[in-house]
Amino acid sequence: MADTDPDVLAFGDLLEAFRSLEKVLAADLRRRGGMSHTWFDALIRIACEPEKVLTMNGLCAGTSLTSGGATRLVDRLVEAGYVDRKGSKADRRVQLVALTDRGAEALDAAAVVHRENIREHFTGKLTERELAILLDLLRKIRVRP
Repeated sequence: MADTDPDVLAFGDLLEAFRSLEKVLAADLRRRGGMSHTWFDALIRIACEPEKVLTMNGLCAGTSLTSGGATRLVDRLVEAGYVDRKGSKADRRVQLVALTDRGAEALDAAAVVHRENIREHFTGKLTERELAILLDLLRKIRVRP
């Protein structure tokens, strides 16, 4: 039954499309952009914050990382000089992650590669109308906690 259930098949197709795109985009981002997709995702989330600062909890909530995974990721980003750790003045228990100038430059360079890849392998294969429909559909099915 699962092999003919349209709901199961639709979700399977969505996952397959995501996985194949993610594999191609991540490989080229690493090769030409100089960073993993996980690093790119973390840096762009921090960069999108008004002060270019995000709490560790915010980083976990916006990604699929556990608190331990986020800690290890931030350790590597600090080592690379892309982010700094800061304590919150309002709450000493809160750890903040701030984008550095070096991190912003690396993110900008990687974003050029990522944008080119997205256009080549994803949005460039769709008409403007198809892309608008897809965006509407994705927003409609997005689950927000």
